[in-house]
Amino acid sequence: MIESLQISNFRGYRNLSLDRLPRFNFVVGPSASGKTAFLEALWIVGGTSPEIYFRMRAMRGVSGQIQILGEKEPYESFFSDIFSTSDDQSGSVIGSDHSPVARIDIFDSTRGHRSLTFSYGNQEELQLQPQDAFMGRGTIVPRRLIFTWKIGDKEYPCPLVIKGNQIVLSQAPEIFPSVLITSSQTTDAGQNAQRLSEFRIRKKGESILKAIRQIYPQVLDLSPEVSGGQQMVYAELTNVDKRLPIQVVSSGINKYLSLILAISHYRGGVVLIDEIENGFYFRDYEKVIVGLAEFCLANEVQLFVTTHSNEMLEAVNRAMKGKESELAILRTISTDEGCSIALLPGDEGRAAISEGIELR
Repeated sequence: MIESLQISNFRGYRNLSLDRLPRFNFVVGPSASGKTAFLEALWIVGGTSPEIYFRMRAMRGVSGQIQILGEKEPYESFFSDIFSTSDDQSGSVIGSDHSPVARIDIFDSTRGHRSLTFSYGNQEELQLQPQDAFMGRGTIVPRRLIFTWKIGDKEYPCPLVIKGNQIVLSQAPEIFPSVLITSSQTTDAGQNAQRLSEFRIRKKGESILKAIRQIYPQVLDLSPEVSGGQQMVYAELTNVDKRLPIQVVSSGINKYLSLILAISHYRGGVVLIDEIENGFYFRDYEKVIVGLAEFCLANEVQLFVTTHSNEMLEAVNRAMKGKESELAILRTISTDEGCSIALLPGDEGRAAISEGIELR
């Protein structure tokens, strides 16, 4: 479980430090105040190669064909959203060559220290094709962006190397078990079916079905099936004479199943959920939180969740009664000095919600 963290010069965070983080963390705050960026920081530090940055961009909807020109300005502008400040702004974190540096540090109670540093290499390179060498010319390649993971006392520099249309990956040997589920993300149907199949093989499928039925009693059974060559989860329902794909039955049921399968899969790790209320009926919020909390406790998973919903916070207040020591409300704040986070311990957070204090 992540007990403390520091974020320097990453996205909107110039200098953030948090400690005494509990198991259940609910992140609130205005739009563009750093909620999603905070989740991204916790997720990307657990990666093993620069490829995770491109996945992070895709999750934001910045996808499609990527073209990085072999020139300094276009290259560095492509990665500029990593850094809170650039090298020509006062207060930035810079390297010895005056280029920006961003860093994310976490301390996990089981795995110890882990960090990720983003920086540029020390020098530009000259790339020569045979005909260029003959003509006395070449292409200047800008300094490579380097992702450096530090796990314990060992460092794993992973320079971003692009050859042709492919990214050449250098991997650190150890991944941190974490998953980021964005507000617009649709969990792969085949992945859910595979995970459910694994749980059923281990005779743990009943716990998944029980959790679903506590909120959606019309679901009699769940099973991974193959139709038209595609594997997906099918549901047996009351008053329906055949099984139906769970996505067809309800987006809320599908999302809840995806979340509890993710929690069970990433045992001992961290699950990050952006805008958790999306897809759920508001009267089910409390049951959703109770169910997720039970699975997190059973699987020793730490939860970080963002929400814009006051109804969701009221549900959290009710669901977390008696679990104040394992709860925190993290409120993001954005000013001219960048993003910051105020941590309210569980008892203070529940009291604020009960008294109607606006936390969003």
